[in-house]
Amino acid sequence: MDLPEFVQVNLSTTSPDRARLNDNHDSISSIVDGSALQTVFRDSGPWPAGLAEATQPVPIFLPKSRMSELQQLCESIHLAVCDIIDRWWDDSDARFWERMPLDPRAEAVLRWISERKGPKGQFRKISGFWRPDVLISDNPSAFNKTSTKASDFGPFKVCEINCRYPLSGYIVASTLETFHSRHMSEHAIFQTTVGKVDSVIERKFSPYKVIWFLHGENIQHVDLINMSSYFRKQGLGEARFVRPEHLSVEHDPNSASGRKLVATTSASDLFHQDETHTRMQIDLIVIEARQAQLINLPKDVLEELALRSVNDLRSIFLAHDKRMLAIILSELDNLVSKRRVLSHTQSECLSQGLAQTYIAKSRNMLQEIEKLRNGKESKDNWVLKPIASGKGKGIVFGTDIPTKEKFCDLLEANECTGAYVLQRVVDQPRFPMVSAIGESLVGDENNKSHLSTGPLRYLVGTFMMSDGQFLGTLWRASPEPICAFAQGAWLLNAVTERASVEPYSEV
Repeated sequence: MDLPEFVQVNLSTTSPDRARLNDNHDSISSIVDGSALQTVFRDSGPWPAGLAEATQPVPIFLPKSRMSELQQLCESIHLAVCDIIDRWWDDSDARFWERMPLDPRAEAVLRWISERKGPKGQFRKISGFWRPDVLISDNPSAFNKTSTKASDFGPFKVCEINCRYPLSGYIVASTLETFHSRHMSEHAIFQTTVGKVDSVIERKFSPYKVIWFLHGENIQHVDLINMSSYFRKQGLGEARFVRPEHLSVEHDPNSASGRKLVATTSASDLFHQDETHTRMQIDLIVIEARQAQLINLPKDVLEELALRSVNDLRSIFLAHDKRMLAIILSELDNLVSKRRVLSHTQSECLSQGLAQTYIAKSRNMLQEIEKLRNGKESKDNWVLKPIASGKGKGIVFGTDIPTKEKFCDLLEANECTGAYVLQRVVDQPRFPMVSAIGESLVGDENNKSHLSTGPLRYLVGTFMMSDGQFLGTLWRASPEPICAFAQGAWLLNAVTERASVEPYSEV
């Protein structure tokens, strides 16, 4: 299909010549009605304020080569991270625990988990739900020389691996996928890129009568508010919400650990409208709390939580940490030649597809500080990112710092705290994006409706995965390079050529 990458497309068309959506279309019937999508979201249960208006019905186009690229990134990242985590405490040559130090309380529980969760190699089966973020590179020459891809843009660059909040974005993507599928005819030239999110969630949660959500203060990602409604409509167990201070441990002679985790107070929705003070046993729990809140829990509570968490705590504390990107890049040769975990092709995929990232006190970081001091490198090429946060918070671009001296001062201060990674900025293209919502529909002197493009927007993608299974993509669009829903970004799905790739595959 001769259609440019990342353009928005008309779902209802059966002709490639009419597929591209732009501001020259003379009828708003050429797109899916935005108000219909808003209605779908409003009818599907409570959502955060503004979500229905920010979710766009007009998807972007990803050719099959791009879908294959994302699937290969998914498989390669999972293989690499799982092997690294399996030997985190045992590899005396790599000494990961020294290169990526953790809070002693986090280290203690992770060592405890590693001793109790089965033989080596099992982490990959229980890693949980991950959401790596990908940026679009504006440099097509950055593709490996062996690549056969023909593109106006460069390779995707993974800039972080989100594992902290397991289901964030998954229910939104599923709702969009369902909506798009309804608006494509049997002769449509597109198919959605979101896989069987609903069936994977059903498989993970169906054995449990109650699905628990541990939520910290001010944790309201775009899906969490909707969980009670979603699980009820899927015919799954009851969703109940509990705060960290309402967890406790009791003796249980029938448990392998001799203990059980209980909720002293819980609620059937996020807003505590019907708090129940009955002590209820917890068998499975989705953690929606920050790492700092977790390590402040009593030791026995945190250990029992670790045994019941949907996302393994090693995903939350290790894979989610942005320093992991630097660890992966430093381990590529070892993962191929010695560990035999990755093929040469997979190693090249990660070398090309991970954003260049440096850890405090590493040799690469010290060399980069020296280059910046000597004027051999520009501060504008770099960004500082907090190691454990998300949603774009705390990011400092070199372009925002007035002088190279002040930027180097920040880097040298970070050598003491280790609170940030240094990551090379990815030159990103911006795209004309149309909205089917509200003010983007305008009329001309002949009373014909047109689509207004508005400001050029950056695109940031997320590919969803469960225990290494690729489940598809969700995209954010914003005039600013930090694309976060909390900061006004749009949310939209992508489509690809029909039958070009399987929308769901196991790795």
